[in-house]
Amino acid sequence: MGKLGEILPLRGHGTLRVHLENAAIRAGEELIGSVQLNVSQPIEVQSLGVAIDGKERIQWEEANQADGTKNRNEQILLTDETTLLVPPGNSPAMTLPQGNYNYPFKFLLPENLAASFEYRSREVKGLDIVYVDVEYNLTVKLSLQGELKTDIKWSVPFVIEHPFDTASRGRSVSLSTSEVVRSMGIFKKGTCSVRMDMENDVLDAETPIQVRAGIDNAFRESARGIHLTLYEDVWIDRKTRGGAKVRQSSRVICTRSFDPIELRREATPKLVLPVLPNNIYHAEPMLPSLKSHFIHALSYRVVLEIPLSSTSKATVAAPVTVVRKPRVAAFF
Repeated sequence: MGKLGEILPLRGHGTLRVHLENAAIRAGEELIGSVQLNVSQPIEVQSLGVAIDGKERIQWEEANQADGTKNRNEQILLTDETTLLVPPGNSPAMTLPQGNYNYPFKFLLPENLAASFEYRSREVKGLDIVYVDVEYNLTVKLSLQGELKTDIKWSVPFVIEHPFDTASRGRSVSLSTSEVVRSMGIFKKGTCSVRMDMENDVLDAETPIQVRAGIDNAFRESARGIHLTLYEDVWIDRKTRGGAKVRQSSRVICTRSFDPIELRREATPKLVLPVLPNNIYHAEPMLPSLKSHFIHALSYRVVLEIPLSSTSKATVAAPVTVVRKPRVAAFF
């Protein structure tokens, strides 16, 4: 379904608007649309064209800066343009009489183009108020002569979707660990094995996480709790001169505690961890696993933790890939 931009008035001489067949597409696809001119009074056009651009930006504050100075860097990801209308011959302008005009365009996007996203974090190891985003815009350039002499540049956004392969099913995961259990932190009571099973290590950003937990029979009564947590891990490179290049941090997306009685009722109880709402993105889905110019990696891991005594606990961690279904992009 197509997307129409807001109407831009031309000072009583008509209107301009942009039509896109789809304002949310994938890298390697064609961005197809048209510029529509509704002329109510004649206008003198010197040129009409469209350009597309994309950039990744990073903004942060240094933790040791008392003045709160915002540091910035950016990387150009995409530039392209095409001309839609020029006067014939050597004429400086051409007159468009009253009527409706449609000028189609299309751009073939690179295969390796980064997807659109916004990442925010209060802290990433020495960096405060970190913001990274990738955005794309289509800009209409209309030069008018005569009574309306002016250069108009009007930008509207479009979205590059994250890859989403419905045929990709990932693989099942079964991980285990062993933990020495001590009484009062001194006397060894034995070694406990804990296992976590997942049907798929590819997770949808909106679907609850399901795992099965297992523990040695001898320690079922000793378990003091069950905790299931989804962590987000990020590695950021500001691409600046000098100093530490890559900064890493982790944060909890969501977590849930279960009554240890679940381990006594069933050998491998199913544990369900809802991901919406969550601690970071609230009612919005989390970002998919990704890499970009400034983000070396944004990844996730599911962690099962079972406290066995006041001083020991068993922890099993499984790296997972998060994907997000395409969404219809709003056109502003």
